[in-house]
Amino acid sequence: MTKKIFVSIRKNHDVLDKVVRKLKEYSNLEVFVHHPFEDIINLTDILNQLKESGYLILKASNKISIDILHFAKFYNIPALHDLDTVITCRSKIALDCRLRQIFEKYYDELKDFLLPIPNSWVGCINEKNLEAFKEWAKPLLPLVLKSHDQHDKHIRFSFLARTIEEIDAFYERFKDILYYSIYIQKHINCDNIDRKIYVIGDKVFGVQRESPIAIAIRENLDFIDVDKIDKEEFEIPEKTVQLAKILTKEMNLKLFGFDLIKSLDHDGKYYLIDVNDFPGYRGLKNAENMIVNFLQKILYF
Repeated sequence: MTKKIFVSIRKNHDVLDKVVRKLKEYSNLEVFVHHPFEDIINLTDILNQLKESGYLILKASNKISIDILHFAKFYNIPALHDLDTVITCRSKIALDCRLRQIFEKYYDELKDFLLPIPNSWVGCINEKNLEAFKEWAKPLLPLVLKSHDQHDKHIRFSFLARTIEEIDAFYERFKDILYYSIYIQKHINCDNIDRKIYVIGDKVFGVQRESPIAIAIRENLDFIDVDKIDKEEFEIPEKTVQLAKILTKEMNLKLFGFDLIKSLDHDGKYYLIDVNDFPGYRGLKNAENMIVNFLQKILYF
């Protein structure tokens, strides 16, 4: 019996394009591929296509992706990650709240490994309130300013402001995409290594790279293509696997990633700074085969 799968992903993705090609090689699998940034879709056609599919695999890229998840919810179409999970991971602010809740629930298990999430705020920066924002921020610097929406690469940013002048520079650079509230977090004194933890079912892997913010400061760059930063796999602490299991359970995640940075002030403990409901898995060897093998196990094709 042929199983139909609806896949919505961005075009030209190193790992996920390979996953789709491998899925299409199975004779008992019919794969419909949607590209949210390129395809013009007829709503009747896309609803019919979804209703005929037995499963939805979506790497959220823009608001059309969220609409597709809404459609799937309306028609009870099972998805790799459901609407609530994806919306939570998409918003830095909602995710911050959810992670604080999880950390509080599992405090005893995690306290020797994780530090509490740093102080964070939500607010707006625009022409009218820029001076008031700078007055508020002055005693709290340095601060990291991040976009509310972390899925859409066209409106995504992460900027370290150490001085009032750098807040002015931030505003000049990003003012045209500051439509929504921004996420503001107290800067963490860390070792400037981003540790990306990738989870595929019950398997957990670690890939690390130098922090893009650290590179930008050192080399005085306005833009960093994070995909071009050298990455290497590393052996993860056992507590990382425990944390992965907790996030899997509490956030209903299956293929996901999370970011850890190591504090320089608290005996090498870590901060959990992000969770991605479907990361790119770049830097992880053989990722496409492991993802397809996992999908085989849960979909029985």
